[in-house]
Amino acid sequence: MAKKPKKHSSKLTSPKFNLDDIGTFTRRLRDRLDDPNITEYAGIGEQVKALGTVMSKCSQADALLYTTDMLKCCTIETLIDLLMSAHPKQGEIDYHWVIYAVVMTLVTLKGISDVRQKLSTILAEKWHQISEKLWSERHWEIIDGESFYFSFGMLCLEMANSALFNKSSSFNKSLDAYTMKLLAYYWKRAENPHPIGWLEKAIHIATIQVVPATTGEGPRFAKKQQFLETLWEQFADESDPPSELLKLLVKRLRSDPNDRHAPTTGGYILVCLAPLDCEPDMEHQERFMEKLVHSSHFWDRYTTAMIREFHADKNIAGVQLTPIAYLLRAVNEIQSLQQPLVLNLVESSFFDYLDEIAGQDLNRNGEGWKCLHDILFFILSALEHADAKLLEGVAGEMPRTRLLHFFAASADYDPRRRVDRTELWHLWQFQCWVPLLKIYALVMTPDQCYRRGCKNEGILRCTRCKTKYCSRECQVDDWSEHKLICEHVPKIQKMEESLELYSSLGHSPHHALLALLSPLFKFVPKEADFL
Repeated sequence: MAKKPKKHSSKLTSPKFNLDDIGTFTRRLRDRLDDPNITEYAGIGEQVKALGTVMSKCSQADALLYTTDMLKCCTIETLIDLLMSAHPKQGEIDYHWVIYAVVMTLVTLKGISDVRQKLSTILAEKWHQISEKLWSERHWEIIDGESFYFSFGMLCLEMANSALFNKSSSFNKSLDAYTMKLLAYYWKRAENPHPIGWLEKAIHIATIQVVPATTGEGPRFAKKQQFLETLWEQFADESDPPSELLKLLVKRLRSDPNDRHAPTTGGYILVCLAPLDCEPDMEHQERFMEKLVHSSHFWDRYTTAMIREFHADKNIAGVQLTPIAYLLRAVNEIQSLQQPLVLNLVESSFFDYLDEIAGQDLNRNGEGWKCLHDILFFILSALEHADAKLLEGVAGEMPRTRLLHFFAASADYDPRRRVDRTELWHLWQFQCWVPLLKIYALVMTPDQCYRRGCKNEGILRCTRCKTKYCSRECQVDDWSEHKLICEHVPKIQKMEESLELYSSLGHSPHHALLALLSPLFKFVPKEADFL
């Protein structure tokens, strides 16, 4: 008689652990935890490791079956109790594998919100005790390691994401001061790009948790303040904490072209370090911002890493722009830092990066187009009162034909097509014209040769669009780029004339663009939509 097939595929079975026996596993683990005579955990560590490994490889359908068993058997509660009860210096318990088993269960259940929510709630209710225990044991070498940093970062990211979409008290309290301390402590000590990346993602999401102010006093961004205060505590023994933090950031922007660790994760830390929306003791913060803005070495490596990362993943551009835009918004509050930062961006090939990403779908990140708009407007703002060195530096980086071509081509809307408010990002895309054209007007003279880097007077014209060049050689050298924009030049000139006309009538660039674009939309956008 043929045997009945097992409930789960055998390929999901570890040599040391079979998920068909999850109930047996949980009961045995619970019995050992409840036995006061048991002080050694030999063997349990391997089984917990196997649980996490199998959960990381199984399908969502299998994960749902396994997790249903876990809920019935209280497996997650038992793993949490193991974490709280076990002494890491005894037996073979590795905190990394206990946390990894929990987090991989949550990760595998993405899309199954009700079950995932139940498990997350169980974890949130115990999280304060867990974080307090881990903080008290942070100096133990058996805990302090790259694999543990990795699993802890993953778990904190899951907790932070859950807190964003859950208003219950358990979630609001879960990302407590101990969590912020641990994230800062582990982030400074981590050396491997993988755990650094997960820790920084967790820090980014955890520190944007907004705590509504019930009175007029106190910070709204309490989580960010907790993190910043704790981070500077980690550098308290250094003679110059801001300089040491900057050295650490530069060190993590590896120059090896084969190393994929790039600013997508490193940029998250920039968002947290920008003193935009909290008011802790700002002594180290202000000095760090000054050093960061003036560090040409940092920006050279940062921009190079951005370009390298974009070549590896074309969909990452919108995400990459977010920390840059956020930092620029913060620097915009400190007038003395505006021009030095723009100069470093210009000299670090940042415009080359913008050319590289031209044409990509920046809306993959909801902030992508708004970030590009804000970046260009910040550069424009800095140029309006810039010294000759900065104006000359930006002029040497213009024109940016690929970027201009993309904006011009994207403006080819069918007038009969009407979009609604859900496609507001199209307006941001159009509005990028305003600062870009104004930057051109500030740094380029009408009679200048159009080839980027040439300062000679233009005496020849393109037969099609009338663009000026100083010589036939410059025109030929520029053709590979100019051919992208040649047919769009009349449209660009018309846009410039329209913006000039509205500005002369006393309207802001925002109003000018709104007047040009309103016929395309079902609703009349308000200037507030752009600010």
